[in-house]
Amino acid sequence: MIADSQSNPTSDLKELHWLPVVDGIKFKVALMMSTVHTRRCPDYLTDSVQACNSDAGRTRLRSASSTNYSVPRTRTKFGDRAFSVAGPVAWNSLPAAVREADSLYSFKRKPKTHLFTTCFTD
Repeated sequence: MIADSQSNPTSDLKELHWLPVVDGIKFKVALMMSTVHTRRCPDYLTDSVQACNSDAGRTRLRSASSTNYSVPRTRTKFGDRAFSVAGPVAWNSLPAAVREADSLYSFKRKPKTHLFTTCFTD
């Protein structure tokens, strides 16, 4: 399969059902955010992100009833890589049906499927 001169990396990834590196990183960050959301992580990770509904100024907004997290502003691309920014961005980009998974096993399956279909839509 890989030795074939006609193959390209995208079709090989699709055939093996692997995510590209960038989307694999998004998956891992979203998985870490699911542990933050369910409080199954160390306190330093929970303290690094803030839910939209925990902000006192947002209690009357529609975002207060959502499961979104606040994304802090950064001035550099390097700052965008911090978990406090990348985690909420990855979590908020997932559809609500994916975020509402009832177990860690089903959460592992749903975002990977979602990212795989968004990567390899023809």
